[in-house]
Amino acid sequence: MIDFDKEAEPPAEQRFRIWARRLQLWRFCANGACARARSCRGNLRRCCLRFADWSEAVRDEARRERYANDPVHKAMRDELAVMLERLARSMTSEAPQGS
Repeated sequence: MIDFDKEAEPPAEQRFRIWARRLQLWRFCANGACARARSCRGNLRRCCLRFADWSEAVRDEARRERYANDPVHKAMRDELAVMLERLARSMTSEAPQGS
């Protein structure tokens, strides 16, 4: 039986090349050869992984900024702080006294 899913997937190097081309990673690269060729001329895997790390950091920072300025999230954080304070007080009042 032929496994079409396995057969259709290109090798890792080719996948990196496809994504590097689609995302135009050469624009972010410090390698002059990449800029001149408008294509990756270095280590594709390293460039793709560096871009993945960078894009995750940008996404996380944008999410933090959005949540920090969002009044709904601020209200939720404030309510959570109140609930945690109540929980802490109830735990200390229920703690057994020293014998």
